[in-house]
Amino acid sequence: MQVAGHFNNTLGFCIVTYNRSEYLKIFLTSLVNQAKKFNLPIYISDNNSTDSTVSVIREFQLHYDHIFLNVNSQNEGFYRNLIKAMSMADTEYIWIMDDDDVVKDGAIELILDNLKRSPDFLVLNSSDCNSDMEVKNDKIISCEEDKYYQKGQHSKLLLDMKNNGYFGIMISMVMKRSIVGNILTEMGQPNYKYFGNIYLPTIMFYRSIVNREGFFLCHPMVLRRPNMRTEEYAKFEREESALKWFTGDRYIALSALVEYGYEKNVVKHILKSSLINHIFNALIIKYAQKEKMVIIGELRNYSLMPLSEKIVYAIFDIAPTFLVINLRRVLQVARKM
Repeated sequence: MQVAGHFNNTLGFCIVTYNRSEYLKIFLTSLVNQAKKFNLPIYISDNNSTDSTVSVIREFQLHYDHIFLNVNSQNEGFYRNLIKAMSMADTEYIWIMDDDDVVKDGAIELILDNLKRSPDFLVLNSSDCNSDMEVKNDKIISCEEDKYYQKGQHSKLLLDMKNNGYFGIMISMVMKRSIVGNILTEMGQPNYKYFGNIYLPTIMFYRSIVNREGFFLCHPMVLRRPNMRTEEYAKFEREESALKWFTGDRYIALSALVEYGYEKNVVKHILKSSLINHIFNALIIKYAQKEKMVIIGELRNYSLMPLSEKIVYAIFDIAPTFLVINLRRVLQVARKM
């Protein structure tokens, strides 16, 4: 155990939060009770919340000395806030965490035990819950035992995670602070080319573990709350930027991994398996909103990548602008593969 500033320097928890004080209180209760046992620091960056978020955090600070809080003077967006939370940490390892989940009993002790093996990273399993936080799927990734990834197996890890639907879950990442330091500095630059991509934390994680060794831990560490949409989020979801987040950004993020050393064939396979599903999902959303009818049956027989532009452009004429823009982005990425 290393000690710096009277706290255990092994592991720090990096949390971003904004206007979810009710969920944050439940989350911090589960985290602080375990962090106290091992004297571990908690770093929270608040994005200028207008509810009682800061008051909730201050209350916890009265009972635990090692909670460190940054409050932004204005809402700087999720990504800059995430970079701030991670930059606050001065520990050997960091765990990026969401503010509305629950840390399972015994999880931190188990993680600390695994960090004694000095891995570069850990990928954590978790449990899916319903809105009442009752477990509906004990293990998001079905498994019987932990799995070791040696140096050079980063493409295998990417494929394993994607095959289990675990590509972009932020709370699954524990990594050495030293391997992400330079990347964090680059990400903080105003002209960083992937800034604003919803999968930015995922790009950072997969980039930092290239030619590193680590473990996937089978035992679930976190209870994941379902997406509890606020009125603000529901409005966002109806706007043009929503589809950009959930379609185009995914393909941009995947293509970036080739640049950072992932096998092109692995990334191409993932893109191919995901492309049509995302297009169908986008079109189904359009149909569900009772907009103009779109004939999607013609796409069902197309499994090659990239999709035939003739078919896709036939849809452009009757699809809304935001859908057209993002399908084009997806196809541009796919074509380069």
